[in-house]
Amino acid sequence: MSAPRELRVGQGERARTYSLARDRHAVHGPAARAVPDPILVLEDGEIAVVGGEAAPPGAGPVYVTPAGGLVVPTGRVLLRYRSGTRALDQAPRLRDVGFEVERALDYAPEALWVRPRGGGVADALESLPHLASLPGVEEAEPQLLLPRSLR
Repeated sequence: MSAPRELRVGQGERARTYSLARDRHAVHGPAARAVPDPILVLEDGEIAVVGGEAAPPGAGPVYVTPAGGLVVPTGRVLLRYRSGTRALDQAPRLRDVGFEVERALDYAPEALWVRPRGGGVADALESLPHLASLPGVEEAEPQLLLPRSLR
């Protein structure tokens, strides 16, 4: 599955649109530590961004912000359900559509992190509209990592 060319995140005034960077790719996991001269390193070396037209095997997409910065999707999606819905109760339905619960949030019982079973980052991004249309879901938002900036 290929990543969407544009990624729209958020709703209303908070909505942002990111464009696929065709010459940037994210290597995830142990292979990221072996990348020579990465453009960007995230998550303590667990993600390395590389340049070039051809993506390394298994690499995920990288997106460009409207201001020209880079964001890297992780494959995790935050699902927020309607108030009063216990998100963890929706796990069977999520399994039916190919996702697994990665982490429930004690402080927000109406939300949880999910990840595609057996799929990659592109699978998670392509599935966003479907996840957002599930009964009771108010928001389906991908986790996007940005370079750390010091103030």
